[in-house]
Amino acid sequence: MDLNSVLQKILNQPESRRLEKLLLKSECDRIHLDGLTGSSDALLLAALFKEHRHAALFIFGDREEAAYFQNDLENILGVGRAILYPSSYKKPYQIDLPDNGNILQRAEVLTRINKSRDHFIVVTDAEAALERVITKKTLERNTLDIKVGEKITFEFLMEFLQENKFERIDFVFEPGQYSIRGGIMDVYSFAHELPFRIELYGDKIESIRSFDPSTQLSEQSLGFVTLIPNIQSGLITEEHESFFDFLPDNTIFLC
Repeated sequence: MDLNSVLQKILNQPESRRLEKLLLKSECDRIHLDGLTGSSDALLLAALFKEHRHAALFIFGDREEAAYFQNDLENILGVGRAILYPSSYKKPYQIDLPDNGNILQRAEVLTRINKSRDHFIVVTDAEAALERVITKKTLERNTLDIKVGEKITFEFLMEFLQENKFERIDFVFEPGQYSIRGGIMDVYSFAHELPFRIELYGDKIESIRSFDPSTQLSEQSLGFVTLIPNIQSGLITEEHESFFDFLPDNTIFLC
């Protein structure tokens, strides 16, 4: 029996259908699940959210629990279907030890929520969820979407990057950097795990590719990308709000 058949069999159980009705039709403010062990909770909830593309936030007591559960969901639903929202810091409650990888991941999650507000699955822990974030308005104002074929100038791109505290260097190797060589601009956005290579011909974007900063070799051709700065430190003077205010009203919370 393949995984899809297993998920469908789980979903067809009377208890699963009852839970589905309670969760997705808002017929109950609070539900308590009992008796689930191992990865059975991930299987049950994956079965529900595979059939119903809905906004959902899973909150766990610590980051290790959250990471294990997100890994279970990703193995069941596929890569990128359930995303982990970490704290900005390397160690709990030590705000002087920011983690660039975590900041990048948080920016990616906020961007994804903002662009697909009706269907996402985010897994997090209490500390990360309580950390304040920039407002939706600020995120949109400091985010730039670009696509192949679009007319845009190097000057405009440079102005955006400089205003948002990107550092110009010879070769990018971490988020928040950019470089220019002829008609090619490399940008390491905080909204993607790899940097982008943007090639312009005149005032038109000819191609966008992700690339490996260690080898400088292209990884994937892209039609559309989002450039976003460090939303934790780069916009420190901007207004902030609760992460929960960032979520749509129909989000299902599971703790």
